Amino acid sequence: MLGWLLSVVKLVIIVGLCVGIAYSTSHYAPQVLYEHRQQPMPTQLFVVARKGSETALEALTEYGTAQSADYWLKLAGGMGDSEAYYQLASRETQPEPHRRWLARAAHEGHARAQYDLAMLSRSTQKQLQWLQQSADQRYVPAIKTLAQWHLLHEAFDTAQPLLEQAAPQDGESGFTLARLLWAQNKQQQAIHWLKRSAELGYALSQRYLALIEKHWQQPINVAQAPAECPMRIQPVATSLTSAYRIQSLLEQFSEDARLASLPMCTLPMVWLEDNALSCSENWQGSGRLGCDEAKLASRLKPLQQQLTHVLVMAEEGKANVHNGVMYLDVADSYSVFVHELAHFVGFVDEYPLADQTAEQVCQASLGAPNVLIQQASESAGMNIPEDWRKAQSDWSLSPARTCDNHDYQAYKLTSRMTFMEFHDIERIPPIYLELWRERLETGQDVIPAYVNFAQALQQKRQWLAADSWWQLAMAFDGNGQSEPAPASEEAASAPE
Repeated sequence: MLGWLLSVVKLVIIVGLCVGIAYSTSHYAPQVLYEHRQQPMPTQLFVVARKGSETALEALTEYGTAQSADYWLKLAGGMGDSEAYYQLASRETQPEPHRRWLARAAHEGHARAQYDLAMLSRSTQKQLQWLQQSADQRYVPAIKTLAQWHLLHEAFDTAQPLLEQAAPQDGESGFTLARLLWAQNKQQQAIHWLKRSAELGYALSQRYLALIEKHWQQPINVAQAPAECPMRIQPVATSLTSAYRIQSLLEQFSEDARLASLPMCTLPMVWLEDNALSCSENWQGSGRLGCDEAKLASRLKPLQQQLTHVLVMAEEGKANVHNGVMYLDVADSYSVFVHELAHFVGFVDEYPLADQTAEQVCQASLGAPNVLIQQASESAGMNIPEDWRKAQSDWSLSPARTCDNHDYQAYKLTSRMTFMEFHDIERIPPIYLELWRERLETGQDVIPAYVNFAQALQQKRQWLAADSWWQLAMAFDGNGQSEPAPASEEAASAPE
């Protein structure tokens, strides 16, 4: 009888304990959390967390973080809180322990740890694996980085959905998405994301919106050409990116004190739709950037009386000047623009020209403003050009490297390097500016874009259209139709 009573008592105790445990998990945890907020109770938090309270586990990690208490962070991490492991990693100053805790957090599903671990990995496969896992949890930095990786590898279809995920929260992603959409002729969607990006504080999007409002789908501005400018350059954009690049170049040009004395003006930008000029980075097999100049002539016909030269900004290709048309791509710097600008009045490069170009340029009769070319056997300085003799600025005859790949010898007007040898050198000697201005004022050896357009239209047998441009070319030259230059100048870059 006594044994039976003891069994009943044990059963009651066990049932009571079970009920107590269940009660403590569902009802005791809030009390512990409340008391913990009044007075830290990490031990009680640990007990409740072990019984399955996620709130208590988070509170324990917060306590360990605030108190820099590795003991409690390790306990919290051991119970499955990835944030605790991440905090341990963040506190480590040594690379190996830092990486070890980071890996634990990443394997527990911590999105930021997965991203950080990807950035530390030397394996592309591991990087992409961790970035993808982090991006799957909508961690924006991981989404952005993954999108940028795909953009770098021109996997635009893969990058775009990632950008669409990040764009509502991240201004830079919205900006990149807008540029992709614009290239797909989805301009209204692009404008939507530019606006969202601007709302998020991304300043570049605001500038693009201002550019679009001012120039996109606007009629050609046939303004009165400035009378004081014998050279009037018409900028032509072929995309959203190129329009922005032109605007930046023109702002720099207007503020460039070096060129302020030169009678050159720029006209309001013309923004053509993408692919309107069929541009190519290997135009007609030349290895250089070029566009269909017959199409360009047709689009610029309303500006015949305004322009003399043209700047075309395309997406990609080697910078060059072809008679009266300059070609740049969106990656070209302002210094490249200035270098190419000098080619408009006949300046030649002062770095060693490639063999084929040297064969065309290295002739004693060239008459370039900045370089004298003569036979190597002749004494230096024979047949000094008249404009050099009359120049007001100081100069000294020095060997130039222009014809290093040719039998002839080239000389320049200074012993120092100039912007015609390395485009990123800003130095333009006073004698160069004097001769540059003289060429602009006299038109000597200056070939306008009219010649480009007339030739291009003739090649397409558009005789009447070509004739109108020839008439302008003859009037510009003053001595009848001039023979166009045989080839474009070398691209503005340092010698290889």
